[in-house]
Amino acid sequence: MALVIDRDKLFRKLALENRFVDEAGLRRAREHQKSQQARGLDVSLGEALMDLKLINRTQYLTIQRAGHYKLQRQQDKDLARVLIKNDYASREAVLDAMQYQKDHYTRDGVCRPLGDLLIERGELTVEQLKAAQKILAMKGRR
Repeated sequence: MALVIDRDKLFRKLALENRFVDEAGLRRAREHQKSQQARGLDVSLGEALMDLKLINRTQYLTIQRAGHYKLQRQQDKDLARVLIKNDYASREAVLDAMQYQKDHYTRDGVCRPLGDLLIERGELTVEQLKAAQKILAMKGRR
């Protein structure tokens, strides 16, 4: 399954969830984006919020990291299903690596890809990872 995501939509959702900004602030940021776009500048929602001083750099980075984590975890859940279904890795190894990934993110703010973790642990080969990614890519084209 191909993951198509509107990064501004995800940023908006996370900014609201974290209560860094309200709907009025988001409307102002969208207006700022449109005015910048009219000038030929492509400004993300996060950049617009920072330009307007509605969020600071730390808040921006917090949202960016959370967004990356959500996207990575979703991709890894899809990958996990393929790995288990095709017997490339055991269910236990996959779940253990995903728990490690979650704990590591909580502790350090870094989300390491599931495939990398499984390869490092000797639970998956590079060839198996590539095969699983190919299966995912084919599913995404349907």
